[in-house]
Amino acid sequence: MNSKTTIMGLTLASLLAAGAAVDKPLISPGRWTLLLGAAWSGRTACVEALLAAGAQANSADQFRSTALTGAAQGGHTAIVQRLLAASADVNAREAYGRTPLHVATFGRHHEAINALARARANLDLKESDRYDAVTIAAVADAFASSGMDCGRSLAFFGAAWAAFFATSGSVPSDSPLQPTAQSAANS
Repeated sequence: MNSKTTIMGLTLASLLAAGAAVDKPLISPGRWTLLLGAAWSGRTACVEALLAAGAQANSADQFRSTALTGAAQGGHTAIVQRLLAASADVNAREAYGRTPLHVATFGRHHEAINALARARANLDLKESDRYDAVTIAAVADAFASSGMDCGRSLAFFGAAWAAFFATSGSVPSDSPLQPTAQSAANS
């Protein structure tokens, strides 16, 4: 193991040698496991080593956040892809109802959004029964004044965005995301 496999200044090898269990919380029940910490902080080599050591891709903390949620929120696409390859639940919901797609979208992490959508993330799930990924994309893009980049990513994967934009009136008539008669019929 090298310097890229450190967590909190300790090498992963030393943590495991000292008896740290790959799926037990580090501090107290319900807290982060080594895998969650590595994924949230973007430590690809640690994630690889932990999965090889038997860490469960779907282990969650007290708020039901998984390593995939953390990797998606941080925009760590390589980790998102590795966790998906290890059978992480692409539609896992944390305590507030957010999925990895929701947090990647709000963070405007296009590559992570694309990886999750390719893994068949449900584009229509709602966060706390209120906001789907398209609505979150519209808010994130509006905050960034970016011209709806996240919305384009989700529309590419077939999200039913036309209905949202048609009712919100928030898309300028010259926008490439302006719903067409065909896209509205498909929603």
